Amino acid sequence: MRVKHIISGFMSAALLLSLMTACSGGQKASDHQESPASAVSGQSAASESEKSNVSGQSTASESEKSNASEQSAQEQPEEQKSGKMYTLTIRDSGKSDKMTAQFINTMSGANEAVPMTKTDEGTDYFIYSCQADTSKYNMVHLDYSAEKPTLDVAFNKYVSGWYLSEGLLRPYVAGKEPDYNTKFETKIFQFDGYDKNVYIWTPDDYDPASAEKYSTIYLFDGQSDLADSIMPDDDGESWHIGEHITSMMSLTDNKAIVVGIETVEDTRYNELIPDLGELSIKNYPTTKRGGAFAQFLCDTVVPYIQNNYNVRTDAEHTAVTGSSLGGLEAFYTAMEHPDTFGTAGALSPSFWAYDLNTWTQWLLPKMSGKNLPYIYLYGGDYALDSGALAILMNNGLLQSGYPKDRIVCSVYQPGEHLNVYWQNMLPEFLQAMFERKVSALENGFVVPVSQEMQKMIKNYQQETSVTEREPTDKDYVYYDNSETKWEKVCAYWWGPYGASTTKITSNEYYDHKWPGIEMERIGDTDIYRVVAPSGAVGIIFDNGVGDDELAEGTEAYQTGDITYDKKIHPGQVYKIDMTQKPKAGTGIEKIKYKYPVGTWSDYNS
Repeated sequence: MRVKHIISGFMSAALLLSLMTACSGGQKASDHQESPASAVSGQSAASESEKSNVSGQSTASESEKSNASEQSAQEQPEEQKSGKMYTLTIRDSGKSDKMTAQFINTMSGANEAVPMTKTDEGTDYFIYSCQADTSKYNMVHLDYSAEKPTLDVAFNKYVSGWYLSEGLLRPYVAGKEPDYNTKFETKIFQFDGYDKNVYIWTPDDYDPASAEKYSTIYLFDGQSDLADSIMPDDDGESWHIGEHITSMMSLTDNKAIVVGIETVEDTRYNELIPDLGELSIKNYPTTKRGGAFAQFLCDTVVPYIQNNYNVRTDAEHTAVTGSSLGGLEAFYTAMEHPDTFGTAGALSPSFWAYDLNTWTQWLLPKMSGKNLPYIYLYGGDYALDSGALAILMNNGLLQSGYPKDRIVCSVYQPGEHLNVYWQNMLPEFLQAMFERKVSALENGFVVPVSQEMQKMIKNYQQETSVTEREPTDKDYVYYDNSETKWEKVCAYWWGPYGASTTKITSNEYYDHKWPGIEMERIGDTDIYRVVAPSGAVGIIFDNGVGDDELAEGTEAYQTGDITYDKKIHPGQVYKIDMTQKPKAGTGIEKIKYKYPVGTWSDYNS
């Protein structure tokens, strides 16, 4: 399981404030009047039920006539193929009575509601479509018969259609059956004396002898990002990158394969953090082998792929991408090895790892290079993700002389630190790789640092400050094990900086991995407790089964993702509602069961 700490995507408050001061100084007024915080629609983050709603999707058989009809809804009129208007195609498994597309520009704040037209139907789906201008809008969400709208997804000419099922949108090729059973090869290499799995995905029509060769995308965290069937992330979703590329190939002349690099929990912190100097966070559990890992990729994996697959070997057609720590390592790898990688996709990158001076000392000597990579930076919410970090790195690079035509920053304020959000942005990364731009966004744009962002950071700095003292009942979070009867109870949480310190001391929780910190049993009761985290926004209670035990066949049980409020939940006890059956996971997590519902109550009552 990938650690959800947004400390793996957020710096300390003091560092961020110093960065903002450095990056905002002397900034000229921009034609873009709205800050990223105000530039998004009223779209809210996904609810817990939406996050857990990731079971396997059923697909319906359909006639050739219906396929052709659906495909025609996607086809663009001749006068539009080279223009800005583009057809959004939705396959709705819920057969909604009506649907409206809400288009937005996440940078300028422009938005437009467009009613969608039902253009086709099958036994278990409707096809809806409408058109909008890709030069004006870069994202879209759907209002339909459900209680809540969908999450926003990328809108450009690199995705053929979106399949709407159980409230989630996934990429698919209009006119074809949605298929998320991703097939891939597995090769085993050696890194630092241990096995390193590499997963290689090729399109269904991959031709090893074609004259036109394929581009290559190297993907960190390949075990959770490439396919649901390997090791799903905390939200149960992968990036569906193979489906994204298949969708792209149905519309463009671009072709690509994907090489997913496994980075499992025990070694992930070592492999995805390069050694640039002293870490900004003391005692963080890493040996900082990211430099060696990037070299391993260049010296071992890339040559193997280029010698055994029909791919282009130039940097322009070779990209590296990842999210969170994977985003940090992708950025580092491309900057360190621009002759190999011409594009870096850094999604919600963990730039917190080093302070401003360290980044400056490492980056400035590289600015004079003639073959600097194209950088696609993406960040979500300032607190729940690393939108602030993406903005600050973007601004710092530009103000240090990075070429404006080689960087774009996409910020989606409601975005959380979850795979489903990175999946939704992937068409932007694909366009960045093949066109060196993102429709509706501006290359080389210095993003304004909003007052909201500064205020948020200052508030967190105050709220996460601690004073050491003896704990009281109100300083603990409790779990009622009277019905679950787990032999062990653990607590696992995530959040922005401060999430990994205790509520009453400055002790750090960074050394804990899944399944979390073992909770203390109170006497002979069925109540367990742990000192509350100071800055967490989410928490999971589980029965202490780790990933290794799960892989060996040990059943695991846990709650779903529980929203945690540090002003409310310390001093409260959580109890699972056993009348609601737990939901099984997918892939190797098919024997991990999540209880979807529970209640909080006051411990002293």
